[in-house]
Amino acid sequence: MEITLPDVGYQGWGWGPSMTNTELVVFSAEGASSAVTTYYSTGDTMPTLKPSLQTCYTWNYRTLSSGEIHFTATRPLDCGIPNSYVVKLDTELTLITAYQSTTQAIAYHDNNRFSFPKTLGSDGTCTPAPAPGPESQDCLTSLSDGGSINVNYDPVGDLMVMNATIPQNSYVGWGWGASMKNTEMVIFQASTTTTASTVTTYYSTSETTPGLQPDLQSCYSTTISSADNNMIQFITTRPLDCGVANNYVVKLDSELDLISAW
Repeated sequence: MEITLPDVGYQGWGWGPSMTNTELVVFSAEGASSAVTTYYSTGDTMPTLKPSLQTCYTWNYRTLSSGEIHFTATRPLDCGIPNSYVVKLDTELTLITAYQSTTQAIAYHDNNRFSFPKTLGSDGTCTPAPAPGPESQDCLTSLSDGGSINVNYDPVGDLMVMNATIPQNSYVGWGWGASMKNTEMVIFQASTTTTASTVTTYYSTSETTPGLQPDLQSCYSTTISSADNNMIQFITTRPLDCGVANNYVVKLDSELDLISAW
């Protein structure tokens, strides 16, 4: 396990689909006092320290030139300890994570959490399982300003789902293509309120400022809400093929080249 954190923050990892009867390991970044600590959770409450699980993990950390703390930890598939999780290879697993970037002390993470399906292969590969819907975080991209954007396919609604969380008074742009040449673009603009925040469609013909493309606006349906740490969250859906001039047709089970700027 490798995790890079700001010098004041923590990331918790849970071996299971929820906090019910789950082994947890928490990476706490605090300069020379940075540590990796094991917990056990019986439900959606504060987990308890579990020193017996500490022997499962071998870990170290180093401070990067950016000032961030980089952790590396190893763990057997089966620790042979009560309450430890037994990792099954070549089988879909659902795991959970939660984080805080303002404190290294364990505290309620609010909405800074998500679950994600993965398959850990016996050949050393790690692949995302098929996205079950809007909550999947398979294609997540972290932004340098603390925000994130991800896109996945919802097979139930046969829709692409985009989830962008960005700071107030900022924007992130998403382009359906490998460059800005002849590319459909959607821009998420976060104001200080949800009502003033917008999602707007553009079309770019080259590496210049894209032009507004109102025809593409009908492709997108968006819900905007407030998130923690002065963030604005956008959840936007789009058909694979909007049937509108200049729209990008998403091809499933094929490698896509996508671009983003913020």
